[in-house]
Amino acid sequence: LNSAKTNRFQLAHVLPVIGDLELSKVRPRDIQALILRLRTEGQRMRGAGVLAPRTVRLIYGTLHTMFEDAAAEELIDNNPCKLRRGQLPHKVDKDPTWRADAVFTRQELELLISHPTISECRRVSYALKLLAGLRFGEEAALRWRDYDPDIAPLGRLQVAASFDSMRRRVKAVKSERPRTVPVHPVLAKMLAAWKLGGWSRMVGRVPTPDDLIVPAMRNGEWTHQVRARALKSLHEDLERLGLRRRRQHDM
Repeated sequence: LNSAKTNRFQLAHVLPVIGDLELSKVRPRDIQALILRLRTEGQRMRGAGVLAPRTVRLIYGTLHTMFEDAAAEELIDNNPCKLRRGQLPHKVDKDPTWRADAVFTRQELELLISHPTISECRRVSYALKLLAGLRFGEEAALRWRDYDPDIAPLGRLQVAASFDSMRRRVKAVKSERPRTVPVHPVLAKMLAAWKLGGWSRMVGRVPTPDDLIVPAMRNGEWTHQVRARALKSLHEDLERLGLRRRRQHDM
């Protein structure tokens, strides 16, 4: 069940159940039993408890794609991912009440992009998400060449790539359609100050057009941010400011 196209987190729920089976010997009843187990018992990973319905559907979708690839490569005769109506849970949140409150207020936004206890690097990162509406992967893949500050009346970001933290590679944006984003005046001031001073002080040299706007140090070199580390930093900053936890995507 090792495939470059699968998600390691999702497979962590699968391998303990059917990981010992040969690929060609996996049957629909095995997949059905797996889904039933995920729905009723859950897998207690990182204290998360029972899996959310959306997660169960995502795991099944990953398996379905993987077995489709195996069938296309003639490793198996048929895709065993066949479920009867109703065996997959409906697409609802584990806690149906959380989504309405998963937002940031204007005051919280101002704190996250200006508070002196938060590093300038993270303030710029938060501003790109909060003021430009970028997903984490889009922000992590953004380079200085993607920013044109000279267009009037507002500068422009060209959003054409996204960094996949799981596979450590740059890919197309989610919609596969590059888009342009107008740059809010506050964000423009922050990017100007970051480029002229903060970025150089952090990295030790002047940025080039090919450099990432918000890089991270990993294994001794400046490279793309990783989602899990960025989320941990966000939770630390929210706690420091006395704010409740939310996801990066809520920005």
